[in-house]
Amino acid sequence: MKKLVIYYSLEGNTHFLAESIADCINADILRLKPKKDIKNNKLKYLIGGKQASTKKKPELHSYDINPTEYELIIIGTPVWAFNMTPAVRSFLHKEHFKNKKIGLFITNRGGSGKTFEHIKKLLLDNDILGTLDIKEPIKGQDTQRQVACKWAQELIDKVNDS
Repeated sequence: MKKLVIYYSLEGNTHFLAESIADCINADILRLKPKKDIKNNKLKYLIGGKQASTKKKPELHSYDINPTEYELIIIGTPVWAFNMTPAVRSFLHKEHFKNKKIGLFITNRGGSGKTFEHIKKLLLDNDILGTLDIKEPIKGQDTQRQVACKWAQELIDKVNDS
């Protein structure tokens, strides 16, 4: 089974979790990179939160992976203003998945709000197999890696059982 982990990360938490999941289940990985990303400085929360709230869709750098060729797609994003990041929104508007088996994970420092609901609205014609919400995964690396690996394996089991 071909598996793909797609994610955006600014500070490293989502990157850590995406790499952990991809390593655990032997998946390919695609890091989304906006052509004009926000800077990781003191204003990042204000700027990023505003972009997420206003549903910005920045142009992404091109990638050489065709996500439609994968049987299991796992998408990860940090939570910005209780929403997905603009890079993930851009990706989902561009790709228009249909009839895919999908897992969603988010990383946050406070709360997730309606982040999963917002993402699911862009993936209506797909089978969402499960969600994972992890607060500050880098702080508890070993434990969080185990939780993420177990969750990813459960997604694979669901695909195999269907």
